[in-house]
Amino acid sequence: MKIDFTPSINHIERIMQKNHLPSAGVIIVKDGEIVCGNNLGTFGASSLFQVASLSKTFNALGAMVLVQQGLL
Repeated sequence: MKIDFTPSINHIERIMQKNHLPSAGVIIVKDGEIVCGNNLGTFGASSLFQVASLSKTFNALGAMVLVQQGLL
């Protein structure tokens, strides 16, 4: 079954306009599989993204992998 994500993407674009955000990368994951991915707005080689506290999750995941491998 193919799901139409157009309403969700449109909603994100409205939020971007309201908050004056020039670009965003969006990925929707269901059951561990990427079901939708989209780049919204304008992107360039010098585009910057705010990841806020998301980097903490990546660091924790990396530490857990190293612990599982016996390297940490």
